[in-house]
Amino acid sequence: MSEPPARATYAAKGFVERLLESGARVAIVDPLGVWWGLRASCDGSAPGYPVVVFGGRHADVPITADTAAVLGQVIAREALVCVVDLSELGSSAARRRFMAAFAEALYEANEEQLHIVLDAADLWAPQRPIKGWESLLGHIEEIVRRGRVRGFIPWLITQRPAVVHKDVLSQASLPHHNLSHHREAQRSPNVFDGVGPYSRDWLVHKRHKHRARQRY
Repeated sequence: MSEPPARATYAAKGFVERLLESGARVAIVDPLGVWWGLRASCDGSAPGYPVVVFGGRHADVPITADTAAVLGQVIAREALVCVVDLSELGSSAARRRFMAAFAEALYEANEEQLHIVLDAADLWAPQRPIKGWESLLGHIEEIVRRGRVRGFIPWLITQRPAVVHKDVLSQASLPHHNLSHHREAQRSPNVFDGVGPYSRDWLVHKRHKHRARQRY
């Protein structure tokens, strides 16, 4: 979580790169069209990670709203590192429709450990569910709250945790970037929780450093 949103995504990429270097299986849901950049080095002069991009302007494989369920099954059953780019699907309603079918199929088919990264998580699991889209929240909640038995390790990326549904927020890992929003961090029980060096002690240390910089 961060301000502005692009910085939240940038910070989260560091966590994802560590996962990729460890050989983990990762699927990133990207409504912003920015995660394809994992395929290149920071300066763009060399190859990055072997990431398959589904959808978006830089797609390896195009997607449509009708391919959501099939794609969920493919990602669940294959040893892929991938980005599901929803930025070119059109309307917000089209993206939600895709996500509802995708999340349901992914949950039903997955059996192995999978890090599922949900960028702009408040779109998929808002604190105040949008009328008519309650089923989408239900599918995301199923992955986050009950998906561990099916191998899911969920990560949420959001500008403001306060606008993410609390039943979902309390069960997922949430990378935190802008530590000036420490009240937001306190509301989020799984910030940096149990992820390598990103522990609560690390968060407290960074918060003290931030306060020290503010004093001078």
